[in-house]
Amino acid sequence: MIFSFNNSSENDMTIFIEPSTDQFLLAPGSIIKILALKRLQDVDADFQFDYHSDAMVIWMATGYSAQILIDGKKVFSLYEEFDW
Repeated sequence: MIFSFNNSSENDMTIFIEPSTDQFLLAPGSIIKILALKRLQDVDADFQFDYHSDAMVIWMATGYSAQILIDGKKVFSLYEEFDW
């Protein structure tokens, strides 16, 4: 599963990924991609997205591992390093 968000505003946007507490600053015109790689547990859970004018909170489903890319470059993420 791949989620992709484009910051089409003229301002920086803060992206929070929970429950790992990852935080990224997304510049205007930048794109963040979240690659939900594998399901580590057999848990029925949803992904949730809360959008505000200058921030977005992404609640990842329990039991997934994910890679985060900003403008095509992989960035360090606690969500990839640990099982949530």
